[in-house]
Amino acid sequence: MNKKILLGAAISLASLQASAVPFQVLDARTMSMGGTGVASAPLSSAAVYNPALLSTVREDDHFSINLRGGFYAGDEDEILDATDEFDPEAKTDQLNDLLDENIAGSIPNNLSDLETATQGMTSAITTITDIVNRANDGAPNPGDDTLLRNANTQLSQSNTSFQAATSALDANAGSNGTLKEIVFDFTDYLDNTLSGSRLRGGGALGFNAAIPSKKFAVGVGIDTNISGSGRVVVSRNDTGLLEDYATATAQMVTNGLSVAGGIADLTTSVGNLVTVLEDNTSTPQDIQTAAAAVDLTTAQTQITDFNNTTIVGTNSNETIIENGQLADGADEVDLETTIHVYGAAITDISLSFSRMFKIMEKDIAIGITPKLQKVDVFDFIAEVDGEDPDEPEGSPNKEIDFDEVEFEDYHKEYSGMNLDIGAAHKFGYNNRWQGGLVIKNLMSKSYKSQRGQKVDIQPMMRAGLSYQNIDYFLKPKASVDLDITENKATAFEDPTRYLALGGEIDLFRWIQLRAGYRTNLSGDDESIYTGGIGFSPFMVHVDLAGWVNTSALEKEFGVAAEFGVEF
Repeated sequence: MNKKILLGAAISLASLQASAVPFQVLDARTMSMGGTGVASAPLSSAAVYNPALLSTVREDDHFSINLRGGFYAGDEDEILDATDEFDPEAKTDQLNDLLDENIAGSIPNNLSDLETATQGMTSAITTITDIVNRANDGAPNPGDDTLLRNANTQLSQSNTSFQAATSALDANAGSNGTLKEIVFDFTDYLDNTLSGSRLRGGGALGFNAAIPSKKFAVGVGIDTNISGSGRVVVSRNDTGLLEDYATATAQMVTNGLSVAGGIADLTTSVGNLVTVLEDNTSTPQDIQTAAAAVDLTTAQTQITDFNNTTIVGTNSNETIIENGQLADGADEVDLETTIHVYGAAITDISLSFSRMFKIMEKDIAIGITPKLQKVDVFDFIAEVDGEDPDEPEGSPNKEIDFDEVEFEDYHKEYSGMNLDIGAAHKFGYNNRWQGGLVIKNLMSKSYKSQRGQKVDIQPMMRAGLSYQNIDYFLKPKASVDLDITENKATAFEDPTRYLALGGEIDLFRWIQLRAGYRTNLSGDDESIYTGGIGFSPFMVHVDLAGWVNTSALEKEFGVAAEFGVEF
């Protein structure tokens, strides 16, 4: 039994389709309010959410500069909880112990004892056969009784060792043995828990500066958003092969148990013949009768059949056992499961402009953000046995050395221009209400990864509504955003269409408390609660935010921080 095969099929990751990017800005102030910002973003992040807000901010805002960063991670399928519950590390340790030649009673030692015992029985039966043949002829040689007794003792002792080895193998690798239990637990975990499960994560860094104005506002920024994920697809051919190894080993054990019973019957009949040979009163007829009762054919057939056993796996149709041994090349089969890691980073270098216009007697701000967009895509895939599935057999690039994998080998870089456009309008008593609409990435783009996967940059439309009462001492603020368009996933995660709600209160203009809620209308069980706090002594502001999935922390969690100066 080869340890590489049993352990090598245990973990795998697999493939992906066309991808895009969600509408998500990891800005601490807006993320703590559910991710709302199209009608409510402060000056520090106005241009990122909606450039029109540069012309609708407070009259006493004059300049802003800020630096922000954040990250998030998600385990939408709760694979980490399932893995902790299954505890593959403990299972692997058990499997290692069963297959470790240095541990007494392990499968390799059982097999070695079995082989030694089989050789001993074969040697004893050869000696017994010669003596029995002479006895059948009624002409035993002098001393045959001693030789037969010694051979029978050897046969009995070898059979005892054989029985002990097969009993140990039965406990370790039999039909109800530990090996089969572990292997089938593993394949159930691989097929039904790991396969199809997704892990994802991402992060962002941003720098922005803005000068607001109703007549001519301007903002500049550099923003990088990184997202990536992996997904697990386990080949049933591989897990089936894994099960075939355990099942074939169990069948060998079953065969061995039947051999041991047959040999025990043989030692009894040989013992009777020894007694007759030692009895000086025995006649040639007595000797022939006792010799005829020795059934050598059955024992020889059982041992021969055991040594010549060939077992073909029912799942894989691979020859697992051949002539009583692991088949040649069985430890060199090609595994079909793959590891696929996919990620994209989009960097926007932007210059935003905004102005207030009078449209149908209403003051409506219009903003645009032309931007240079740099797109980096990382797309790595490999079979679990270390081969590139896209390379033909015999290619020098077929084998992958994971220790020497370089980012550049699986990375492609693109650049181009794009455009955001937005509008905003204040209304109601004292202009406490504000509506906003933005279209980001107005120009559709499509790129390909190193392996030909599509990366789409598509228009994303979002609407927002906010309320703020700066006359009240807590200066309460509330906002709601809704994605009009559904946005494809970056990689393996669900597509996104967010509905977000948020609120803020201001304590003495020095401390801001924020909370929010966001749900993905295009996904299942993706409700996120957010919260944060801001400190704004004098012109400086420091903001912190965090968010979690309410059903399980592992499904999504993230943090963001921001530092800036506004005056």
